[in-house]
Amino acid sequence: MDTIQPPIIILVEKSYLNFESTVKDAELSLEAVDINDGLYEGYDSEGRLLNITTQGELVKITSAEEIPTHQQKLITLLKMQLTLYKCQASQEDLKTLLSTAMNYKAPYKTLGESLRDFVKNLWGKIMVK
Repeated sequence: MDTIQPPIIILVEKSYLNFESTVKDAELSLEAVDINDGLYEGYDSEGRLLNITTQGELVKITSAEEIPTHQQKLITLLKMQLTLYKCQASQEDLKTLLSTAMNYKAPYKTLGESLRDFVKNLWGKIMVK
């Protein structure tokens, strides 16, 4: 039985969060090489830890637990995300924090780029100067 409750929250390189509407969207947004390097952690909207694995170049996300036990960690991560954008939620419950944090997405996602493309383009701009 699949117990994953969207949205899918991905902690990237232990520094910021990405949000995806579905498991499939999350799987398509991640690169196998980065998963193999341990760059991601995943959670669902209820604080359930997710397994992020690869099958060749394909990414697979499954639930690591039936009952969510990582709510407090997810709350901490959502507060971290909001701090990055100098914002705070009106309340500190998981649902409110998630709703507020989803309004602040990583800049490369708004450009329709992968993280790798974003860094490469940014690096190119820095090197030109």
